[in-house]
Amino acid sequence: LQHCLMRLWDRACATNREGPRRLTRQTYDDIGRMSDALSRHADEVMAECPGKELVVEQAFRALSEVDREGRAIRRALRFDQLLAETGVADGDLRAVLDKFRAPSCSFLVPPPSAARVLAPEERIDLGHETLLRRWRKLAGESEKVEAKTGRPPEGWLAKEQTDGQRYRTLASLLEGGASGEMATLNDPERVKLWWDSLPRTSAWADRYGGKFEGVKKLIDNNITAKRQERRRQLYFRAAVVILPLLVFGAGALTWWHFKVLEEKADQQHLERLAAVKLDEETARLRQQAKAASQFLHDFLDAYHKGEITERGALSLMPLVDHFSAQVGSVFSPPEAGKLWIETLNVNAELMMSADDPDAAPRMARTADETARRFAELYPDNSDVLQLRFDSLIRTGDAFMSQPDPDGNLGLSFDEYRHALLTAESLKTFGSNEQAMRDIAKARLRIGDAYRKRSPPASEDALREYVDALAISEATNGDYSGNDRRDQAAAKYRIGLALADLGSGDEAEAWLNEAKQLQIELKKNSPDDKSLKWVLADTYMKLGNLKAKNNAPSEAYDQYKLGIALREEVVQDPGSLRHSRQLARDYDEVVAAIEAMNLTKDDDVRKFLHNQFDNLKELAKRDSVHDEWLTQLGQSAKRRGDLAELPRYKLKMYRETIEAWRELAARPKGAELLRDSYGDHMQIADAFAKAQDWPNAAAAYASAANIARLQVKNVSDAGWRAKAEQAEASVGAVVARALQSPSTPKPH
Repeated sequence: LQHCLMRLWDRACATNREGPRRLTRQTYDDIGRMSDALSRHADEVMAECPGKELVVEQAFRALSEVDREGRAIRRALRFDQLLAETGVADGDLRAVLDKFRAPSCSFLVPPPSAARVLAPEERIDLGHETLLRRWRKLAGESEKVEAKTGRPPEGWLAKEQTDGQRYRTLASLLEGGASGEMATLNDPERVKLWWDSLPRTSAWADRYGGKFEGVKKLIDNNITAKRQERRRQLYFRAAVVILPLLVFGAGALTWWHFKVLEEKADQQHLERLAAVKLDEETARLRQQAKAASQFLHDFLDAYHKGEITERGALSLMPLVDHFSAQVGSVFSPPEAGKLWIETLNVNAELMMSADDPDAAPRMARTADETARRFAELYPDNSDVLQLRFDSLIRTGDAFMSQPDPDGNLGLSFDEYRHALLTAESLKTFGSNEQAMRDIAKARLRIGDAYRKRSPPASEDALREYVDALAISEATNGDYSGNDRRDQAAAKYRIGLALADLGSGDEAEAWLNEAKQLQIELKKNSPDDKSLKWVLADTYMKLGNLKAKNNAPSEAYDQYKLGIALREEVVQDPGSLRHSRQLARDYDEVVAAIEAMNLTKDDDVRKFLHNQFDNLKELAKRDSVHDEWLTQLGQSAKRRGDLAELPRYKLKMYRETIEAWRELAARPKGAELLRDSYGDHMQIADAFAKAQDWPNAAAAYASAANIARLQVKNVSDAGWRAKAEQAEASVGAVVARALQSPSTPKPH
């Protein structure tokens, strides 16, 4: 009011310098009326600073903040501190401050009468907090809606708060870097664009926890890693496209000739064909096939180590399919057939990553059948027999990975036992060390199949695991990387079987031994995603044992370590399998958190934020499963309940209602939401208290709908009463909204 009256008087003077001042309605409209007078005046002062708009924004961002109650408040700073935080030139900052502290506006203090030239120690402050609420550039424009976001444009104050939260998140990623590992950003290029959008200084970073150089290095390192990843993917894509040309270029006629002969010849002719001495053309073909085989090994190795992402690997599948189709069923020379089987094996493994329950076993079976036929042609070739073993293991894995593993358990057992016999046969070729590793691998898989039975045959599984460990420890005794991987896998599984049998202390001891081996392996191969995943498995299982022994604090420590590794792997958004497992692991950690009442811990808040993001991604990409929408709503509500800022609390509640509204429209939605009536009413009450009438009405209506869907017959009086209570609340909210003309009306 004071500022409006001052502006009225000044404007009347400006429009009539000669005669008496006259205050008219037009004068009142010209200054922006009571609601906009201050904002228009501030805009006019800013217009007097051409080319220094960024300086104005930086200064007012630094001189304001939001307190714990969500209120905009002043943040007085010494001039030298303000200069350091804004990152602008000294002269530009002085010029802007002088404009905004002039006697005609007094938006900033001290006025020129108190300090004609600002000294380094001079404190700069807002003249009145009204500026924080009324200047649209600072507070935002609630009357407008951006077409892109569907929300009112944010002001500098909200943007600064968002920037501060984003910086704190980046700084928190450095906390896990003591071991030398670099945290991974989902979209480092977008983070870099945000970082460069405004001057970022060490003094500004200190406002949000410091670590300026570390955060800057984190962003730069991730940009470099992203570019290297793109180069890797380009290399692999190019290699897969070029390899068929290399392999089938010069030798196309020879391959086709063999194929026609094979289709027309009988078994006797095939045997003669296998013994034919290769001519120079075929020799070149053999060399090309060998190079292609090496590429496939390199590709799969890079995929397992995380040098190429799962999404990048899956994008190559159509090319690998094309490659396989071109090779066909050619069995001569041997290198050609082996290349085909290797290609099918790689494709089968990628199909399992793609989480395709039908395609993975089908592709694995094709590879297995091809290897069997090829082994009949070349019974004395140990490489062919090794490929047969690999195909059998992959086929068993494919059946075990299907959504209903019990229905395919018999097939898995058959494949694994046949793989065990094949590995025994490999010992006759003199490759004893590799054959023993294969025997151990087959026994581990057979043990896994026993544990999958319902109920689990854990004692049978334990025997297989113990035998596998004994074989692994006896293999050459050189403690190579492969040996230690095998031993860690066996010890981990022994721990699982003992836990199934109720021997908790023994299980924990074996799991700890597995963990130590896995940690050593991870130190030697820090980028290997498969090692990170199995180590995370061990941490999570140890957490389960601690929780079962009523040690929630110790369980939470193990869970945190496991979740951190899971999150590193799931940074690659192509893996639905990994994201699903992470979501299930989050549930276990939430239980530990609630048992210890740690919900206000900053570390826990970060964890809940990550859980919410993972569930949101799953609900979008894995929409056929209702469980993700159910959990997404629960996660959003939990975050809303814990929020201290009212605006953020309501934001999370909106996310809850949105997820559950979508779930309610699905066939099983009513049953899944049966227990959420009270949550809907609580959220609706919160919206009503904040006078957010549209969302309050929507939440009450959802609660009423849930109650109505539970009313199966006239005896359901309890649910009928709940429905009537919620419907009455909808009516009350609409009535309140109609009495508040400044607020949006519920639909």
